[in-house]
Amino acid sequence: IVDQLHFGPYLQGLGLTVLTKLPVVTREFLRAVLGVRQLTKFSLKFATLDQACVEMLTEALLQNPHLQRVALGPFAPPDFPYMHRLLSALTHLEELSSLEIVALEYEREESGHFERLMLKGKLQALNLRSCRITKEMCEAMLENALLKSSITKLYLSDNKFVDLASFVRVLSACKQLLSLRVHQQKISEEFVECLADGLHGCPSLRELHLSLTDTSSNKSTNMQKILAGIRQCPQLRCLSMDWIAVPPEMYPELRTSMLALTHLEELAIELVLPPDGPWDPKAVEMDQFLSRLPNLK
Repeated sequence: IVDQLHFGPYLQGLGLTVLTKLPVVTREFLRAVLGVRQLTKFSLKFATLDQACVEMLTEALLQNPHLQRVALGPFAPPDFPYMHRLLSALTHLEELSSLEIVALEYEREESGHFERLMLKGKLQALNLRSCRITKEMCEAMLENALLKSSITKLYLSDNKFVDLASFVRVLSACKQLLSLRVHQQKISEEFVECLADGLHGCPSLRELHLSLTDTSSNKSTNMQKILAGIRQCPQLRCLSMDWIAVPPEMYPELRTSMLALTHLEELAIELVLPPDGPWDPKAVEMDQFLSRLPNLK
């Protein structure tokens, strides 16, 4: 199959999802990529990489200096030992504006390269999935946010936060942040407090997407804190909340929050119905209230 691939000289975007445990297959795909010189978008996911694959992938990245959007991982084996080499190659991409990294452990070999990536003035979108986010990693992002103010889109999915207080400082420092996506399972009360505190520092936020699985016994308290944080983002145009429903006792809090978002155009939210179902006066009143929000499309 790979022998039949002849990528033309004008190819600009390429995404490879290699669902195999055989590095030799990945190697053949990467060999075909090596002939391309004009890529602006590249992704490689679910691939099994050995040292030879990493060398070819590094060469492919360096041969495409105009790359703007890159997504890497997850890779096999699970203890993938070559991420620092890929990060090093990425630091040479002067036009890099969007970066997605999966399963970054942020070990000592990787930290310096990641810090240099965060200092790139053109980096606007950062997507971290299943990463180990340490205090040092947050400090690297913080330096970018304070000195460059370039990151406008931040996506965080199922990460392990070693230091939540540092994460709050990152959010609070991203004054130019326009879009925030947080996907997190089994959230804790501490995580909710940190998220709410971080939203206080994002007055320019236009899009907020929260997918949170709350298995705690303090669902109402957590919802109250989240809604309080949302009210601090008056410029929101789009609000999406998945997997965390608003219970009836939080309807008044929801109303207060929605009234504070005078620019809201898109809303996706789940309501827990009262005991009497959709015809309960509380449910009817809330439905009518939401339908009358002036800018909602």
